[in-house]
Amino acid sequence: MSKIKVSTPNQSVELQARKDNAKAFYVVAFEEAHRPGRGAVVKLMHLDTAFAAEEYHRYRCEGFQLMPEQSPIPSFEVKYGSTVIHLMKPLSVQDADLAIIYAEVEQAYVAELAAQRSAEVDRQVEFQLQAERRKALAAQQAKEVADRQRIRDEVSASIAGGK
Repeated sequence: MSKIKVSTPNQSVELQARKDNAKAFYVVAFEEAHRPGRGAVVKLMHLDTAFAAEEYHRYRCEGFQLMPEQSPIPSFEVKYGSTVIHLMKPLSVQDADLAIIYAEVEQAYVAELAAQRSAEVDRQVEFQLQAERRKALAAQQAKEVADRQRIRDEVSASIAGGK
């Protein structure tokens, strides 16, 4: 069996749409220490404000950015006695995350195409087997009709000859 590839324009468009969709989810997704996953936004939550400030400083030194001004997600907020910090990952980290996400999306799409192809092959095999069965049955029925007529003719001849 040959390796499945994205080979048609429609498949390329579909794959790109899936990648765009994955990126749209990634850009607004949070990444938290206690909840694994990939997202462009890192969420830090600490009860200790001093520790939160240290974490904030460490992340900012690593190139993490404040949330954009137009973002509905605040960079800082104090909520129920906890300090919550949202930071955007550096673009280089986002690009690396997206490269992994895109590879996973493509792998899943290619697997889906392979499954569709396999199902189509199975359907075509079944269709051809049914056609062969019908052809064999028709041939068998024709042979039975011919045999029946031959035997009828022989019996008729032997009865007619015996009188």
